[in-house]
Amino acid sequence: MAVNLERVVLEELLGRIGFDPLERDAFITTSGCTSTVMIGLLSSDQIKRVCKRINDTIPFSALQEQLILALRFWVVNKQRIQQQIDPESFTMVLALNQAQLMRQQLEDEARGKGEALAKAPDKFKSAANWKVFAEAMDTYLGQLLGSGRIPLKYVIRTQALPDPNAIYATTQAQLIALAPLNGDSFNRDNARVYGLIKQLVLEGPGRTYIMRFDDAANGRGAWNALRSHFEGDGFRNRNVEEAYNTLETLTYEGERKGFTFEKFSERQLECYLELSRFNEPVLESKKVRDLLNRIKAPELAAAKQQIKATPHLANSFEEAINFLSLSVTPIKQSQRNIAAFDQHGLGTRGRFRGRGGRGRFHGGRHDSGRFHSRGGRGRGSSRQQARGGRARYTPYTGYYTQDEWNSLSASQRTRVSEARSQSEPIQSGVVPQRRTVGALETNVTPDDTSAITMPTHVSTGTTVPDSSGNSSNTAGNQFGRRARYIGMLNSGPRIHKNDRTSRLRISNIRSDRQEANPHTGALELDSHADTACIGADCRVISYTEKVCHVTPYHSDYEPIQDVPIVKGATAYTDSETGKTYILIINEALYLGDTMMTSYLNPNQLRHHGLVVNDVPKHLSINPDDDAHSIFIPAANLRIPLHLKGIISYIPIRYPSDDE
Repeated sequence: MAVNLERVVLEELLGRIGFDPLERDAFITTSGCTSTVMIGLLSSDQIKRVCKRINDTIPFSALQEQLILALRFWVVNKQRIQQQIDPESFTMVLALNQAQLMRQQLEDEARGKGEALAKAPDKFKSAANWKVFAEAMDTYLGQLLGSGRIPLKYVIRTQALPDPNAIYATTQAQLIALAPLNGDSFNRDNARVYGLIKQLVLEGPGRTYIMRFDDAANGRGAWNALRSHFEGDGFRNRNVEEAYNTLETLTYEGERKGFTFEKFSERQLECYLELSRFNEPVLESKKVRDLLNRIKAPELAAAKQQIKATPHLANSFEEAINFLSLSVTPIKQSQRNIAAFDQHGLGTRGRFRGRGGRGRFHGGRHDSGRFHSRGGRGRGSSRQQARGGRARYTPYTGYYTQDEWNSLSASQRTRVSEARSQSEPIQSGVVPQRRTVGALETNVTPDDTSAITMPTHVSTGTTVPDSSGNSSNTAGNQFGRRARYIGMLNSGPRIHKNDRTSRLRISNIRSDRQEANPHTGALELDSHADTACIGADCRVISYTEKVCHVTPYHSDYEPIQDVPIVKGATAYTDSETGKTYILIINEALYLGDTMMTSYLNPNQLRHHGLVVNDVPKHLSINPDDDAHSIFIPAANLRIPLHLKGIISYIPIRYPSDDE
């Protein structure tokens, strides 16, 4: 009679984990498994049913059931990564270890059912974002399970052949490193990964490199093609050069709004990580020396000397950063001034004081007072007053953000829509309610076709073209004289003022701001201002001999007389490098401390050769580094624009005497 060697090996394995001959024979007979490999064909539920049937005839404990399940778990994992199954290596110690791993995996799966699915990375639309996209894709695929419950990350792993001597920290890491890159299971996972890559890359610069893998749905081939291009020698050299350039330009001169010591440290760490990624690591001691040279803040002088005198600090970049952070003087938070006010001009929107009555009801966002209800006796807000009776609800009919609109109930949305539809049309002689921000007033003459018209000579009233047919005057004159006036202000013709009275009047508008209390503000892009206007966040370099009268956004207001035309300067600090630039604004209207925000006309900038891209990145077709920025070709400087609501601006501050 022939002996079944595989059954003998299985019986020996079961004996090593505590099964007596009767229990071994009962399991093999009931399950039908005559070899160790065959146990991997059974599911966990089938193993449990087999153990229950055995327990009906002979005692079979719950511990023995767990040991059989641990054996199945071990066999299945070996089969997933196509490793050889060696029954002699399965001992009681390994069985207990596999049982522990199996229980942890079941707990993780149960916990994961209540958690949100992994979020897909943003679409890859710019080559400059490859590093972030690649890392996000790596993380995303690491959270998605493929065939055999192996994370899909194994499809795009760097090493096709695993290192036989590698030691893995987790079972997941082992599965990712050892899963075979062939067979039916891989083909299914590979096609799935290609679909994910194509969905995220199709609209960007990577489309060309993946389309040749479309017919075969080869996700690994497509990813390697992307990696080969965007991490090739050209890409590597460019990234290394950018990292070195960033390190050369980084400076820290003290805490600044938008560029703190934390940001300064983070930028350096990013550059050093990038250099290490491309096999150009920097010695720790050199990192520390360069760090100290980049710090110009006087309050850190003592800390810098301490680092130089302490060996363990002088040879550890992270420890030096942590030590310096203890001496950083935090930036003082200035109180925000709320500038929005009610359309009637009698108070802030949704804010009021009242006496008695039933108070107010807010709908939508509670801090904006979109809905008001008032009753009883007392003074209400500028919107209405009520005496006695039931409370009345006045919906706000102006602009709502998406979050504010979503927070309204269905009935509140209906009331807003009804109130908007019932708004009375503008009647002759009646001044409509007008929002004070972004108001638009246009007065067009039949021959007004150009935003930039030729200036008018002050004494004769005639236009003065140059030899090319265009105005020969300065930008301040060109943008200050046009047949229409738009929005915020309209400046009149430039007038030469030489008498003493005019000089005294001009001097009254100069800022008395002291350097000890610098003003931080915004330099906004505003096509409503027909020329550059500077205020409290700028300082005057020189006065011209010219003044003009400035008309506000509505013709009913009195113009501001004798506004001086100056050359001004303001300070801009690059939030990425910490470097401060002094921006010179020529031919600007100077309103001093009477205006807390400064304005630039984007067309005036374009007229003088600056490249203005004022389309916000979230609205750009191709949101690369050029989007939403101003580029100054002469200085090879790109200034990213910020967004405040719908207004694009550059964060600036009042420059110091040294600057």
